[in-house]
Amino acid sequence: MSNFSKASFFLSPSGISAGSIYPQKPLNSNGTLTFTRTGDAWRFNSLGIYDKACSNLIANSEDITSGGGWTTFNVSTTANNILSPLNTLTADRITADTSNAVHAMLYTSFIPANFVHNVSIYVKAGTGTKAFIGNSSVGQGVFANLSTGVIEGTIGSYTGQIQNVGNGWYRISLAVVPSSTTNTLAIGLYSTYTGTWSTTVIYTGASEYIYAWGVQVTSGNTLLPFMRTTGSRDSTPRIDFSQGAPCLLLEPQRTNSIKNSTTTGAATGTPGTVPTNWDFTTLPSGLSYSITSLGVENGLSYIDVNISGTPTVTGGSIRFDSSTSTSASNGQTWTSSLYLKTFSISSAIPQLNVAIWERDTSGSFLVSGSTTITGLDSSLRRYSHTRTLSGGVSVTYVQSAIDVTVTSGLYYNFTLRISSPQLELGAYATTYIPTIGSSVTRIIDSFSRSNIYTNGLISASGGTWYVEFKNQTVKVRDNFSLLGIGDTATFDTNSLVFFPSSNARLGIAKYVATVATPISSLSTDAAKVIFKWNGTTADVFINGSKVVSATAFTPTNMNFLGTSGVGTPLYIQTMALFSTPLSDADCIKLTTDAASNFQTAYSAIYTSSESQPSNNSSINTFIF
Repeated sequence: MSNFSKASFFLSPSGISAGSIYPQKPLNSNGTLTFTRTGDAWRFNSLGIYDKACSNLIANSEDITSGGGWTTFNVSTTANNILSPLNTLTADRITADTSNAVHAMLYTSFIPANFVHNVSIYVKAGTGTKAFIGNSSVGQGVFANLSTGVIEGTIGSYTGQIQNVGNGWYRISLAVVPSSTTNTLAIGLYSTYTGTWSTTVIYTGASEYIYAWGVQVTSGNTLLPFMRTTGSRDSTPRIDFSQGAPCLLLEPQRTNSIKNSTTTGAATGTPGTVPTNWDFTTLPSGLSYSITSLGVENGLSYIDVNISGTPTVTGGSIRFDSSTSTSASNGQTWTSSLYLKTFSISSAIPQLNVAIWERDTSGSFLVSGSTTITGLDSSLRRYSHTRTLSGGVSVTYVQSAIDVTVTSGLYYNFTLRISSPQLELGAYATTYIPTIGSSVTRIIDSFSRSNIYTNGLISASGGTWYVEFKNQTVKVRDNFSLLGIGDTATFDTNSLVFFPSSNARLGIAKYVATVATPISSLSTDAAKVIFKWNGTTADVFINGSKVVSATAFTPTNMNFLGTSGVGTPLYIQTMALFSTPLSDADCIKLTTDAASNFQTAYSAIYTSSESQPSNNSSINTFIF
């Protein structure tokens, strides 16, 4: 019998929705993890694009009526009029009136400025056979013939796509980069494509109608599988692919204090316009700059800056906020990070450092620290520096910068791509938090599953808990937090837990009658770990070895699985529960080569991507 067959619970992160993570076993609500986070969070998706955890920025994806946040423009709607592509009675009808005008549904401010996004919708012909989607604020869009299943044309710098998904339904999509937050998504009917916005979308209607369902807006220019939303997108779990496999990403609360990390306000030219709040005037004297390009790489907004000239001094900087923008105090630990690459090098490159500057109440410089950037080349990489502020009682503000060290009299000429600067209160860099005009806080990620004993996921004879971690990189962890299994949701009475340990990776401890006893710790960045208990003792296995044998531990009816506390950065690739204690041989084999053991019975887990459905869907192009 395979380990997958033996498991009472198995999770390889894939199926998600707002507030829920769906395991592959059991296929009912007893295994669904409750996920919490108030607010947006970002991750790397399966295509290597940095986007929001909830790929779909439309809050009510199946409701294209006024109830879903839309307004009518010379049309009327009938909600839940026919079966959707999912065979649910949730598709709406959009009916044009008889005026000579635009006939559309409108959704305002649907995309942040200067970000490339993909917009898509499912449409089906009714008595009307032609549908368009686009940005009506700038008069651009994609026009599709639902009788022939082809894109008749586009207006603006868009490339439209159309996919036949069956039963008369088509999915239309386009990529768009609005230049401001004034943008209005339009979904409507038209009569004749002319190549001009006004003469195409304005026509005399005749009460014809089309059907529409499943609106989606996602970061990046690639069309992603449909993500259903039902009123909230803030609490969607992060399935992150940056570690080479889909992992559940959990992080503590952090704030990006740099108020414009997305290069808003920049314009190309000689010298061009630097992003709002950024300062290039402090480059070493003799060096000049020009903004040569603006764009998005892997979902990250960037500016390309050509820097050239012969400096007359040896030092200068590039700064990302004013000297009195971010409040701080002596003794705090801050981390500055950003993405960089360089190219078009025709002469020397200066030494570049990621720096943190301490300033007093007037913004005057006190002291600073930095980390030298090494390995800079044509690949976009993230660099960081962490500093504990030491300027004494005068420290009032902190500032992030790139320190530029040059040789006076030596000629320089190179182009630097700068992307996604972040300054956060904490001892390491967490995932990037985009900002546009003000600082942004990402709230802690956490999950829980109650009643695991009551529902038979573990039993009176004990149980086995398997967790596979990725990238447990050495970090000074934020305060105290737990990932555990126990008799209470706080995991501080009778429980087995992972906690921040002195070696900066995760420690392992048991709680018995509220007394915590460390029993082991992780020594590698990737780890497969098993806790096994039988009502008398507990064992721990890590990466194929039994590291704790028969430590006293009597609880069996532990009803809670999840996280507690302020948050610990975790990449969880796989989790499983077994309702009985496995044999030592099974535990050693499982923590040596979990993939092959689970893969035998459930190979799809290890080829999972964002097109894999959750356990309550049989259609592999939809995620819930």
